[in-house]
Amino acid sequence: MEVTAGDGKVSYSLTDPSGASDITGYKLFYRTGETAYAEKEVTAKTGDISGLTNGSEYEFKAQAKNEMGYGKESAVVKATPKTA
Repeated sequence: MEVTAGDGKVSYSLTDPSGASDITGYKLFYRTGETAYAEKEVTAKTGDISGLTNGSEYEFKAQAKNEMGYGKESAVVKATPKTA
């Protein structure tokens, strides 16, 4: 998972796990500090997570889904949204 900070949002880009069978969706997780992760289910490999607070550092991770269910979580990546 890669993220790029924007104004009140981040843009994400996902890569399918190697050897994975047909991916049918993804679950994105994000949080600030030690709060609980918020979740967002998506079907696209790229997109935006909006409604974020500028100046706050967020952690992001993702899981891919196939007919067997959700797989292993990706490594955590961090980004800090900021005013353009």
